[in-house]
Amino acid sequence: MSTIDPMEQELMKRLVALTNLADVSKPQRSEVVKNLDVINSFVDRVYLSPERERCKVWASELGFNVVSECSELPGFRIYAVEEWILDSETNRCIVHPSPDPTDVILVTAVRPSGNMSQHQERFLRKFFLPVEGEHTYTQETKFGSILCQDNMTTTAGNSNLNFIKDKVPDAFRKPKPKSLLANQTLVHVIDGDFDKHINTFKIHLTLRRLSCGYFPIEPEDPEKYVPVMEQKMRNIYGINSKEPMASSISTFILEIQWALFNMKFLPSTDACTGMYDRQTMNAVKVFQMQCSIPKPTGYFNGHTYQAFLEKIMQLKFYLITKSGLGSQIDDPWKEYKALHREIKTFESEMKRNIPSLQQLQKHQFVSLHGVPRPISPEGSPLVRSGEDLEDLRDRQFQVERMRKEMESEKENLRFEVSKLQQLLEAQNAAHKQLKSEYSFLESKYRKLRDDSQAILAKIDLSKIQLKETKKGFNALHNEWSHTNSVLREHNETIQGYVVKIHRLEEKIQIIQREKSKNGVTHYLMTLLTGFLSVFACPILFASFNFQLLYELNNFFFVGSEIIEIFLF
Repeated sequence: MSTIDPMEQELMKRLVALTNLADVSKPQRSEVVKNLDVINSFVDRVYLSPERERCKVWASELGFNVVSECSELPGFRIYAVEEWILDSETNRCIVHPSPDPTDVILVTAVRPSGNMSQHQERFLRKFFLPVEGEHTYTQETKFGSILCQDNMTTTAGNSNLNFIKDKVPDAFRKPKPKSLLANQTLVHVIDGDFDKHINTFKIHLTLRRLSCGYFPIEPEDPEKYVPVMEQKMRNIYGINSKEPMASSISTFILEIQWALFNMKFLPSTDACTGMYDRQTMNAVKVFQMQCSIPKPTGYFNGHTYQAFLEKIMQLKFYLITKSGLGSQIDDPWKEYKALHREIKTFESEMKRNIPSLQQLQKHQFVSLHGVPRPISPEGSPLVRSGEDLEDLRDRQFQVERMRKEMESEKENLRFEVSKLQQLLEAQNAAHKQLKSEYSFLESKYRKLRDDSQAILAKIDLSKIQLKETKKGFNALHNEWSHTNSVLREHNETIQGYVVKIHRLEEKIQIIQREKSKNGVTHYLMTLLTGFLSVFACPILFASFNFQLLYELNNFFFVGSEIIEIFLF
């Protein structure tokens, strides 16, 4: 069995020590409760938290009663702690009383249920109650108790608090802690709504740990630099997914964490959360040290990404050559769960764990370049240890297995080539037939195109003739309408003349009946009628003056009446 290099062991010990030293800056919750004498008093209080959505999840899991989901608490300020944002085991922000009564924060109020369990009690101590030595205390408000940061005083000169390159206005610089928040970076949540900005904080800090820009979080506009950092991530890591950027970032972090887990840098799949937390940073830092990447910090970058891809491919190559089982994985970086299954299969069948990174690299170099082994004076390979003998046997077995696989693959390829040749001949024949059909269809198409052009020309001529016909028809219609109106007027005139003639006939009949009474009257009427017929009627008919004729008839009729009266 292989042993770990002593120098590697020493490096691991130093890294663990440095990691533990770095975690000292984060507040470690002790089990001593400040200003609480009786544990049962926990149940009688209402607790407030600015992490509202998180608090409601806690209440659902622990059986607490939600008194108020969102309440405005005046006189307080919230500061997000950058180093705690991606950590799920602590509070991610701190609260401090504000001298300005217009400062308002949004909180959720919960009350523990009766008969608290030990788990509920530990939870309250960790997230809602003050701890000795951490400069925290609970302050009573009208809604309940809220955990506040103590010993936050304004100090001149050098301060332990990093306020993001002096980007925060003077009005928001008043509280500065001395001991608890040393070397921590605070971001003032100006509107008091922590849940509104937590996702933006997470994306910004994750992109920063992926070396996509080291911009500060602006309190006035937390999303100011996020688009620039997202574009830089696409350029560095080649992410072209159409899904939202937050999902792409989470997927990429999962790929990193599963690669760390498959290479034994993370203890279990529980650490694969999709968040670039402190545990992931420590594992990446160890990986960078073992790969001799300059300045290992735990921040992911392009060089680390290339090293990850190289080591994952070396691990896949090792599994293929050592197990003899082959692999169905095309991309071990993306198909991390399939790679994990192959690792478990290898470890269960070969009864040994996968090697370290140095051993993987050595195995790949020997397998690819065929480094010769030392030769003894007798001319036989010099075997110095049982491990070398085992490696030699494995290599001989693998060479023989690969030779057989290559022979079978060669036969398969020959068969595939013959099939492809037959298929190519069939395709050529089909191509010729299609070409002839295409020529026939092309000639037919040309003929149809010429016919269609002739038909279109005829249609255009017919349209012109139709327009001329329409013009002649319109002229005839107008002439007919005019003639029809003239005939209508003549009709009306003739009807008037007919009426007048009927009246004259009636009067003439009356005169003829009366003329029999007296011969003189008859004679005079005859003379008058004759006079009218000879002289007056032609003139009147010639001029179409029927009205005048009618008046003359009336005159002669009246004259005849007078003559009759005179004679008789």
